[in-house]
Order: sequence, then C-alpha cells, then structure tokens
Amino acid sequence: MIQYPEGFSNVKKINRLPFELVLVIAVIAANIYVVFSPANSVMNWYTTDDAFYYYKTAQNATEGLGLSFDGFGLSSGFHPLWMLICLPVFALARFDLILPLRIIIFISILLAAASSVVFYRLLNRIISNPAAMLISLFWAFEPRVQATVTQLGMESGINALFILLLLYHTYLYQNEFGKDKDDYRRLIKIGVIAILTILSRLDNVYLVMMVGFWLVFRKPDIRKLLLIDLLIIATSVFFSFFLKVGFEYKYYPFVDASSIMVITALVIKIPLFFFLGLYGRNKAGNIRNDLLRITAAVSLGSILTFAIMMGLSHSHLFGSFPRSVVLYDWVICLFSVLVLRWIFSYAGKQTGLLPVYEGDHILRQNWKRWLFLGLSVFGPVVVGMIIYMGIYKLYFGTFTPVSGQVKHWWGTIITVYGRPVVSYLEYFGIPPVPDRGPWSLALGTLVICAKDTLTALGMNPKDSTLYNNAFMAYSLAFGGLLLTMLVFWWKKIIEVTKNVPVWPLFAGCMAQIINYSGTNYVNSRGWYWIAEIILTVLILSFLVEAFFDFLVRRFHANQRFLRMVVIILGMLMIIDFDSTLLQQIPPVIPPENEKAYLGGIEDLENQTEPGAVIGSTGGGVIGYFIKGRTIVNMDGLMNSVEYFELMQAHKSYLYFKKIGLDYVYANSAMIDQSEPYIWMVKDQVTPIGNFSGSTLYRYTPVP
Repeated sequence: MIQYPEGFSNVKKINRLPFELVLVIAVIAANIYVVFSPANSVMNWYTTDDAFYYYKTAQNATEGLGLSFDGFGLSSGFHPLWMLICLPVFALARFDLILPLRIIIFISILLAAASSVVFYRLLNRIISNPAAMLISLFWAFEPRVQATVTQLGMESGINALFILLLLYHTYLYQNEFGKDKDDYRRLIKIGVIAILTILSRLDNVYLVMMVGFWLVFRKPDIRKLLLIDLLIIATSVFFSFFLKVGFEYKYYPFVDASSIMVITALVIKIPLFFFLGLYGRNKAGNIRNDLLRITAAVSLGSILTFAIMMGLSHSHLFGSFPRSVVLYDWVICLFSVLVLRWIFSYAGKQTGLLPVYEGDHILRQNWKRWLFLGLSVFGPVVVGMIIYMGIYKLYFGTFTPVSGQVKHWWGTIITVYGRPVVSYLEYFGIPPVPDRGPWSLALGTLVICAKDTLTALGMNPKDSTLYNNAFMAYSLAFGGLLLTMLVFWWKKIIEVTKNVPVWPLFAGCMAQIINYSGTNYVNSRGWYWIAEIILTVLILSFLVEAFFDFLVRRFHANQRFLRMVVIILGMLMIIDFDSTLLQQIPPVIPPENEKAYLGGIEDLENQTEPGAVIGSTGGGVIGYFIKGRTIVNMDGLMNSVEYFELMQAHKSYLYFKKIGLDYVYANSAMIDQSEPYIWMVKDQVTPIGNFSGSTLYRYTPVP
C-alpha cells in the first residue's frame, strides 16, 4: 500500500469494489446513448467545424485521393495520431456518412473512460483514496471538461490520455527508483510515451521537454531551478521586446528576431549557469560572492547573446533588431534569477544564494550520467520527430503542419480570426474574457460564481461594473484560500508533491502559452489547452485532499463517511452531466428535424451545379456532407503549402484559376472587411444570395 506523508491524510485506503471498473461503466453508460441518437442529435456532439477537416481528409485518403481535404492539394493541417485513428473509420463513409461519426463518438467515450482511469491511478498514489475517487469523477463528468476533452471529435481525447500516461509513468519511475538508481529501459519506455504524446498534439513538445529535464536532473536535484530558469529566460526576451516596441502591429516586424533571440539566449545562458555554479557549487559561499557570481553569469550570457544576434542581423536572417532590447533583457533576467535563488535559498535555509553539493564540480561529477539519462528519455523523441518531420517534408513539402504557419501569419495582418496578445496578462494566458483561454476551467468557475451571485441578489449580471466587482471579489477570495493553504500546509504539500510531476506540467503549460503569445499566434482554440485543464484539476485535487484532511482532523471523519460524501457528490455530478448532455443531444427528435443539419448544405446544392468547385472560409462540415461538389478551404488551415505561399504573396488567384474555382461561400463581412479575403477575392466575386447565414458568390477568374 502507498504510504502517505505523516499527518497529511489520516484516511486509509481500502481495496474493495474495483473503482476503476465502476468508473469505466459509469462513463460509458452516461454517454453511450449518443452513439444511437438520431443523426441531427449526433451532429450536436461535434461543436466545431474543424473536426470535419480530419474526417473529409481521411475519407479522401481511403478513396485514393491522398491526404487531401479537397482532392486538389495535399493538406497537412492535422495531428498524426488522431488522423491514424480516423483513416480506417472513415473508409466507411463511402457507404454511410453518419456511421463513421457514431464510431468516432464511441471511440471518444472509450478515450474518456481510459483517461479517467489513468487520472485516478495517478491521484490514488498521491492523495487519499476518497479524494482520488472524487476528482476522477469530476474529470469524467464535469460538463466543461468533457465539452473540451471528449465532445468535439478532435484530437483532444487522445491528447488527454497520452499526457496523463506520461505524467503517470513519470511519477511511477521517480517513486520506484531513487535518485541514486536508474533504469534506462524504463526511461526509454517513457520516451516512447513522450513521442506518442507529441504525435497526439505537436505542441506537447514543450511538456515533453520539461518532463525529460525533470527525469534527467534528479541528482543533484536542480530540476525546479532549471525549469523556472528556462521560463525566465524566454519570458525575459519576449517582455523586453514588448517593453521596447509594444504589442500587435508594432511588434509584427520583430517576431522573427524575438523568437531567434529566445533560442539563442536559452542555448547560451543555461550552459553558462551550469559552468558558473548557479545550479550548485561544491563549497558554500556568502551572499556577496553569490550575487557577484549570478550577476556575472547573467551579464556574460547577455553579452554573448547580443553578439550572436548582431551577427545574425547583419546576415539578414531577420528584419530589424532593436539593440536596447538586450539591456531590457539583462535587467529583467538578472532580477528574476536573483529573486528565484533567494526564494530557494530561504526555503532551503542556506547561508548563500546558490545550492551547495558535495563532491566535484556539478558538471564534472554528473555529465556522463545526465548524458545517458538524456539519451534514454529523449532518444525515442528525437528519432520519432526526425521520422515524422522527414515524412512530412517529403509528402507535404513542409516539416510541420501548414495550419500552424497560417495562424502565425494571421498575426501579421488584420483579420476577423482574432488578434495577437495586447497585454502582459494575455501573454500569460489570461484574456479579457476570463472564461476563455488556457485557464478557462479555473477562471470560468469564478465567472459562473460571480454571475450566479448577482442573479441570486436580484442584480443584473450583464452590468459590467457589478460583474467586474463580483468577479474580483471571488478572485481575491480564491487567491486567499490558496495562500492560506500554502501557509498552513506548506511542508505537507511539498512532501506530497516532491515526486509528483506538477512542476514539469506547470512549466510545460507556461512554455506552450508564452510560445503562442510571444510569436503572435492567432485564433487558439479551447482544445489546445488540455494540459492546462489537467493541471487545474490536479491543483483542485490538492484542495480537496486538504479539505478531507481537515474533516478527519477537526471532526474525526472516518473512511465510511468520506466514501458516502464521494458517492453523493459523484451521483450529483453524473446527474448534472447527463442533464446537460440530454439538453445538448436529445435522444428523440421530431421526424421532420432528422436531417435539419443538412438544410444549408442542400440549399447550397440547389444553387450550384454538379461538379462545381466552391471556396469556403471554413467548410469542414459542408465539405464532408455536400454531394457532387468540391469544397476548397480558403483560410489555408486545410490546404496545401502551394496555396499558402500564393496567399502570402497576394497571388491566390493563380491557385483558384488552376483548380477552376466557380463559387465562394462565406460570411459577407469576411469578404468585404477582413484580410486576407479583401485582397484575395473581393473584386472577383458577385453575390448570388444568402443561405444559412452566409453569402454565395459567383467567382470570376482573373484574366
């Protein structure tokens, strides 16, 4: 049995009815009716058009057209693992278009059940059994979680499963092998899980990198310092550019320079920090000497970074490079590194600012071990990525999906799809609308509380002043609760989480967020943030454990009582989940509404001739269901490299002429007011009529 830190929880584990089996049955039972629902209800499961980019491409591939959404150009805008699952399923689309959608729903339900079990297994080893049961039920039946993780038809379900598997096996490894022991075979296994995690969603590369460092640098334990240093160095560079040039259009010309400077600073400063003892020395130093050492390391890193950036600037690798950015970066980085060392020094009761380790210099003493550990963890990842990127380059003509390149490009134009970050809060993933973005599960809860409180008090929740005050009040209350926990349970939390991969999960989340924010990425979507949702739920589990511990200590609650609490709350969560699901996806609908989802598509068929080529600014659902016509994705997310390059060069008309574009079907505001469409097709289209909220245009090719 798992031994918990003394005093953190007096609740013992009891192995009776296999809770994992109950959890799987409950998840399947709560969702399975959707698989057999009427077609129009089935379509309500798929709340995003993007899922059908996968499905139409998979269908075309199984019919001999290659990995192409429209049959004209190869489309790389997908994550490979989910596409591999979709390919055999949508081979059935030639017989019945709805049948594969039912199968995908069933697969998504199984993935939800599997991820719930893995989450439970992880939690069951770090917190008490009743708390682990309650949080795994929350993960499985919280409507806002499952609306993102399961009910989209996207890669989010398999993404969640592999992230949790990676965290679970990382935890097992750390607890089965002490800092003085290594098992290279187990690390290779974790490396295989890591590459599958990346292939489930490519931006998991940041999480995998942080988990790898977490496993490699266990002895001496410099992991927390290293992970936070990585975030400090990257954030310092981006902040320096924002301070110097501003946000949005002012920042556009410097995106390449800032990205290259981040990579340069990381490559220069992290090794310097090792060599100059910022991660540990073999003898104690006083604060004055440590201050000088830290200042020298950061200063030398900034000087070398500046020299390299100037050389790259003169070679015209990127555009303008404001030299004073290096000064901003030096100040921010130095201050942050000093504060970080002071915090760790204070927490560890050290005499100096830098850790002290016995033996030789930290690098001479450990480099061989770190090298072999790194090869074990990152070897499968590097080999897998080389194979993946090589195949992509040979087949699609690009190393990475073109969809990501398109969204970075959108950050340089004025488009209806969104805008880059405009504040430092947004940079850290806190948008103006709090219930959206990476931390939507936590902030959205505060939004709900604020609105419900105002409604209960007879006040108008739409009043911005009242709402902002209520939201701020709940934010302060929740922040106070977290602070109280840190003060009273600090030692216990540290002891419980010392081997739990919370730190690499947090660092991976932040690296993902600041990468998007610092590179002017536009139009991020809710399913990007699965790791952030997992982190939020993991933090919630510590709050629940602390509350259960309070019940045990203060009121002498026993195991039976806590299990009853879990059963009651679990039943309420399942009832609320199914109530929400039944409203969204009714199991019975009037016969006349059975094919309501085809209404707009049939209108489009009636207004166009068979064989017509129709451009759409989205077009996933239409492309999948329309008969005898071809839908071409005009935004470029599910189109070819050739199309993207012509679109950037303002020559997309050449591509449209090549494929014989006949019509454009889009929202009129996008065509008339939004880049890139105002210079792509505005002067080449004539409106025919409005159908289902969009306008059909006749396209006239450029001579």
